[in-house]
Amino acid sequence: MHICVYGVILIFIVFISFLIFVYKLRQNRKIKVNGKSVFITGCDRGFGYHIAKQLSTLGFQVFAGCLDINGAGAKELENFSKCVHPVQIDVTKEQDVLDALKFVEDIVQDKGRNGLPGFSAYSATKFGVIGFSECLRREMKKFNVKVITIEPSMYKTSITDENVLIAQNQELWEKCPDEIKNAYGEPYFNDFLVKIKENIIDLTANKDITTVIDAIEDAICCQYPDTRYVPGFRTSCESFIYSMLPISIQDLTVSLVMKYVNKPCQMTTLKKNR
Repeated sequence: MHICVYGVILIFIVFISFLIFVYKLRQNRKIKVNGKSVFITGCDRGFGYHIAKQLSTLGFQVFAGCLDINGAGAKELENFSKCVHPVQIDVTKEQDVLDALKFVEDIVQDKGRNGLPGFSAYSATKFGVIGFSECLRREMKKFNVKVITIEPSMYKTSITDENVLIAQNQELWEKCPDEIKNAYGEPYFNDFLVKIKENIIDLTANKDITTVIDAIEDAICCQYPDTRYVPGFRTSCESFIYSMLPISIQDLTVSLVMKYVNKPCQMTTLKKNR
């Protein structure tokens, strides 16, 4: 019996030692960044802004794609380092993309280029990106091009800023047709917005964004990067456990978080009519 226990302990120690060895090996397999360039979109603020700064300090020549080249974020990046080149780009506009490509080519010249309530549209785009990346990774493998996804959860960035959140949703509400406003009602909209902030953003949003920045840095600088990064130990565990739950339990969890939201006006009227 004792021999069996000692054997299990020995196997566990060997396994942990192997994991540590692999981790150390990966840490020491960073690529040489001298002379390498990277293009980052969404650098006006948030993760794009911070990773542009961090990669420039590592020696990368950073092309920081900004929606507003005259905005505060672009100006701050331009003054941060000579290695950072703010670039005007709206990725939905083909001409902006072509102009950005021309800008990069002129500078680089001949160098080798290296589902929550209230977030329906945002989540849809992210799910789309993951699916696109899955296909693109396999398509580009024969060209020796790596496609890596970084999948952070809720973090305290500009997208979760209270003033930004209220302003964006207020703008969307004002643009809604009257029939939709009448169906939901102003009380529902205001209450829903408050509950989104209090029950989801304030409770779950992580203030430490360095884990995401470090994951992006690792994906860019590591010779053998992971295919998928879910930054943060807590986020990884929560994501794994949540994905293992039955769909009905997942839905129940979200419902419990949002249960104190007022019912839409139309639903309330229907209930009274019954």
